Amino acid sequence: MAKPAKSTNQSKLVSKKILTDRISANLSKKHSLSKNQIETVLTEFLEEIKKALIKGEEMRFPGYLSLKTTIQAARVAMNLQTKKKMTIPAKRVPKCKFSEDLKKEIRKRVVIIPFTTTPMPDIPFHIPIEFEGKPGKILPEQIRSVDKKRVGKIIGELPEEVMLKIEEMLHLLLNFKC
Repeated sequence: MAKPAKSTNQSKLVSKKILTDRISANLSKKHSLSKNQIETVLTEFLEEIKKALIKGEEMRFPGYLSLKTTIQAARVAMNLQTKKKMTIPAKRVPKCKFSEDLKKEIRKRVVIIPFTTTPMPDIPFHIPIEFEGKPGKILPEQIRSVDKKRVGKIIGELPEEVMLKIEEMLHLLLNFKC
């Protein structure tokens, strides 16, 4: 029988050494820092994160991520071998939350909602909007998810009040209970 192919995830692993090399390559153009100095700074940075989490402090890096610890409640589980119930005590666990901006950059797909500035008959679920000084309509019935590569140009984001109207129309279109 043939062996399964090795996972390619190994090639995507960025170790501390690789990160140090990348930072060194980027900074060598701007600053005269040696790889050893960069590795020392990186090690100290990681140590400070570790110390803060051990103390129960939350760390925030806007645009990237936030780190904190939370208490995971005690729970009852079953030992699958003995079929006996056992109590797993509460414990402190690390949590990492990535920023919405970073998550959007990572995702390969985006949700798009077409709109038009071409005059159309009034349809109850079309949402009036003004774009670049022209009246138009958002067409929520045409919402879809597409690969980022297919999006030619992002022309902007919608204000919160318009997003709420779109959400309301989608609930009506899909017959959801609000």
